[in-house]
Amino acid sequence: MRSDDGYSCGSGTAAAVLYGLSVIGMSTFVMIRMYMLLTLLTVVLMYLIACLMEKKYFGAVLCILAEACIVWTLYGAGVCLLITAAWVVLRKLLPLLENKLAARREKTKMNRSRGEGDTE
Repeated sequence: MRSDDGYSCGSGTAAAVLYGLSVIGMSTFVMIRMYMLLTLLTVVLMYLIACLMEKKYFGAVLCILAEACIVWTLYGAGVCLLITAAWVVLRKLLPLLENKLAARREKTKMNRSRGEGDTE
């Protein structure tokens, strides 16, 4: 079948196949694929942080699994798992630190009130 300009549909398909199988075509594909995966990783990380802030741990698990698939293609690095682990550890440590700081403030307040009573 010929088009209006005189070329057959097969010649366009042949040109696309030759370009797609050439070194330049493969290089372009790998570069574009890398940026698509990095964009996906960015979106997954933002969703992970949103899930962790809202305590939706099922969504966090899905993000970790999605990033595991990205790691499988060599562009991840376990970032979602590291962020989730750090988030959980900080969630456990922050109340302990807040309790220690509150006790220290209370102790300082009591020492100041005793010191003020002695000077009068």
